[in-house]
Amino acid sequence: MSTMQDILDRARQPLNDVDKVRYPDLDLLKYANTGLRMLRLKRPDLFFGQYATQFVDKVLTDTLPIDDEYGPALSDYVTAHAETV
Repeated sequence: MSTMQDILDRARQPLNDVDKVRYPDLDLLKYANTGLRMLRLKRPDLFFGQYATQFVDKVLTDTLPIDDEYGPALSDYVTAHAETV
């Protein structure tokens, strides 16, 4: 399973920020958590089997709470959000 750090590292490639100079991890992690909240509202079925009633922000070492096949879409969301700020 992918971790949140894996999502951020994947998002950094199109941002040309592999050295982590332009975008701090905390900013990108905030965007990833926002993306997960939006997914939970729009597609709650992706979170079946997770019995928490409220979304808790993920940290870099947490595993991705959705299937890995949706990881690229989340990293693309992080990239797009970072580019528009």
